[in-house]
Amino acid sequence: MRERVFVGVVVEFDQRRGLGFVKNSAGERHLFHATSIADGTRFVSIGCPVTGRLRPTHGGAMEIVDLRSTANETDQISFQTT
Repeated sequence: MRERVFVGVVVEFDQRRGLGFVKNSAGERHLFHATSIADGTRFVSIGCPVTGRLRPTHGGAMEIVDLRSTANETDQISFQTT
């Protein structure tokens, strides 16, 4: 499967492990790692609207990379440094 754009909302994020999940309106849920947050921070709030690229991992599962907030500028507190 080729990479594709994935748009959704962060529904889980474990800051200690650096792992989270994004869910789209169709109910698809995919994993992301904190190192995939495009602005270089390692934290994202649950409920933050995001977009990224969905790509297969070496094991065949799908993951989101290049994760970016789609919130307007007044909502940018959703991405914070820790």
